[in-house]
Amino acid sequence: MPKAKFRDLPDFLANMESLKKIKFESEEYNQLTKWCEFEYSKYIKLLHGGKYPEARDKITNLFTTKGEDFLKLNQWEVKLKISESYYRKAEAFATVVYALATILKDEEIYSIASQMTGDQYIHPALPFNKACYFAVTGQKEPMLQSIRKSVKLGTKADEFTKEKDFASYLKDPDFLEAIRKN
Repeated sequence: MPKAKFRDLPDFLANMESLKKIKFESEEYNQLTKWCEFEYSKYIKLLHGGKYPEARDKITNLFTTKGEDFLKLNQWEVKLKISESYYRKAEAFATVVYALATILKDEEIYSIASQMTGDQYIHPALPFNKACYFAVTGQKEPMLQSIRKSVKLGTKADEFTKEKDFASYLKDPDFLEAIRKN
């Protein structure tokens, strides 16, 4: 029986390269993504413009009418194992809603942000912003839990020490342990 030569074998790796170009197509997912990007752009303009009451009204009304869509989009993103946080639209939106909750010290807005993604997220800014909210509202234990989650996802200690929301905790041993800076 003759031996096969290396060049006679099919090039499986060449075929694998083409698999990288497969793009997932789902009408529902694509519609939810476009909708989320559109609403995010309107919301972020209000937030960056310092129009906090308007941003609050926007997210409250949006969540009242379309709350299930945020969770559905997040479920798609988790199901598809989208690992780039930039592409996790529901998560990115929730992150800036936590920022508004922190600015306003608003429990209702915090609750909305929590419901937008549930507990499956990969972006370190999301638990970081949760920790900021807990810091400004004096909830130390939930703050420490959120800090640990954010650190686990990649946030560096100096990001916590530079954030003014944590100013009153900078010498706290529990805080320093959570950010692993002691």
